[in-house]
Amino acid sequence: MISQLGSWFQLTLPSTSYPLETVVNLCRQIRDCNTNSVVVGAVSIVVLSVMKYAKQHWIPNPSLTQLFDEPLVVDFTAMTNQNDMNAALVQTPTEGAQHPTWGFSLDDQEYASLEPVPPMMKSNSTVKHKSRQVLFFVLRTICDLGPLVICLFGIVVGRAVGEKQIKVTGHVPQGFLSPKFPWYGYTGDIIKSVDFSDVTVNALSIALIVYMTSIAMAKRLALRDGYEVSPTNEFIGLGMASAIGSFFQVMPPTGGMSRTAVNMQSARTQLASVITVTLVILVLMVGTDSLYFLPKASLAAIIIVAGFWLIETDEAKWLYRSKRDEFYVWLASFLATIGLGILAGLGASIVCSLVALMIKTKRPLVYALGRSGDLYVNAQENPDATTELDTIVMRVEGSLYFGNSEYAMQVILAQVVLQDKVRAIVIDATYIHDMDATTLQMMDTILLKLSPIKLAFANAQPHLAHVIKVSGLTYKLSVPEVTESIDHTIARLRALEVPGVAF
Repeated sequence: MISQLGSWFQLTLPSTSYPLETVVNLCRQIRDCNTNSVVVGAVSIVVLSVMKYAKQHWIPNPSLTQLFDEPLVVDFTAMTNQNDMNAALVQTPTEGAQHPTWGFSLDDQEYASLEPVPPMMKSNSTVKHKSRQVLFFVLRTICDLGPLVICLFGIVVGRAVGEKQIKVTGHVPQGFLSPKFPWYGYTGDIIKSVDFSDVTVNALSIALIVYMTSIAMAKRLALRDGYEVSPTNEFIGLGMASAIGSFFQVMPPTGGMSRTAVNMQSARTQLASVITVTLVILVLMVGTDSLYFLPKASLAAIIIVAGFWLIETDEAKWLYRSKRDEFYVWLASFLATIGLGILAGLGASIVCSLVALMIKTKRPLVYALGRSGDLYVNAQENPDATTELDTIVMRVEGSLYFGNSEYAMQVILAQVVLQDKVRAIVIDATYIHDMDATTLQMMDTILLKLSPIKLAFANAQPHLAHVIKVSGLTYKLSVPEVTESIDHTIARLRALEVPGVAF
C-alpha cells in the first residue's frame, strides 16, 4: 500500500525495502508532485471507499428469488361478493401451496382468514418492492465493479488531460512471448558474468521467500474467511506455475498481497481467478491499446484502498480484550512490518511468535497431587484430598526443555524442603510429552541433590518412556518402569525398603 504512494503523487522515489523510508522520501519531494495525478488518485480513493462502505452498510443484498419470482395476481373483476374475494385471498394449506397465503390455522379443518388486503394496494406495493430489489442489485453490482469503474474514469481523464499532464500506463506489448528453454540466458550468451551455481543459490532463496510470503497470506485470509489451506498443495501449485512460466520468461509467481487485496474485494470462489485470467489473456491479445491512457494514479488508488481494507482493527481489539499477550505479538509484528518491510517483517513476526511461545512455556504447571477417591487431583484446589507424609506425588503439565526444566525441578525441590519426612517422590508424567537433552542431563543433578530420597516416574507416555530408556535415565531411577500407575509405583518404592521383598 505504501509502495503505491510514488505512483499516486507521480514522484520518482528511491527504491527501498523500508516502508517508513518511502514515507520520508515522499515528504521530502511533496512539492514536486503532479496536481492532476494527486486529484485523480484522491477522487478514485474516495469513490472506491464510498462504494465499499455503501456495499457493507447501506445497500441490502437481494436474493435471486426476490428478483425473479412473480407475485400472486388475482382477478377481482370477475368476483361478485366479499366471500369470493376472501376465498381468493385466503387459500387452505392444501390449495395453491406454491403461493403465499394470508391467515392462520390450528389444523386443516380450522383455517381462519385475516382481513383481506385491498387488491390495488397489494399490487402497487409488490411492484415497488421488486423495483427496489432490482435497484439494490444494480447498485451492488456497480460497487463490485468499482475497480473497473475507476479504470474507465481514469482512461477518460487521461485522454482528456493528455499524457504530458499526467503519467499514464503507456504502450503495453500485445500478445505473449515465444516459448524458450529456461536456460536460454546461457545458451544465448546473455548471462556471462554470473555462474550457474550463483544463479541456483539465488533461485533457491527466491523460492523460499516466495513460498513463505504466499503461505503466510493464504493462511491469514483462510483464517479470516473460515476455510482451510493445504501447505503441500500451495507448494505444488507454486512449483508448477514456476516450472511452466519459466518457458515464457515470466517473473517468479507468488501470492501478491496487493493483487490478493484487490481480489478479496468481491471474489468468493476460485471461479474469480478463472475469470481474471481469461480477461487478462483477452486484454493481452486484443485490448492493450485501450490501456494506453490509464493513469498510474488510478491503479495506485485501487491497490491503496484494497490494502487498507485488509487491515483488521477489529481483530486487534478482540485480541486486546481476550488474549492480551497475543495482542502484543500482533502489535510487534505490525510495527516490524511497517518499519522493516514485508519480508523482514515476516521474519520478525516468526521470531516474536517463538519468543511468546517460550515465555508461555517457561513456567509450566507444577503442583502436588492428593488422592480423592480413586483419582489423584490438585491438592491445593481440593483441600479434602489426602496426601502421604512419606511420598510426594507431583504433576508436570507440558513438555520439558532447556527453557523451563530448571523451574519445574525447583518447584519439586521446594516441596521436599517443606516436608521433612519425605522419603520418595513420584512425578506423574501423564502430560509430559517430551524431554530435551538438557532436561535429561539435569535429572542426574536432581538425583544427586535428592539422595537418599527416591525418585520415580509414573504414567509416562510411550514416546517419553522410550526417550527415558534410550538416554539411560531409566536405570538411575528407583523404579525403572516409568509407564505404571501412581499407586503401583508408590507400592514398588515402599517395597524397596522392606528387605527380601521383590515387587
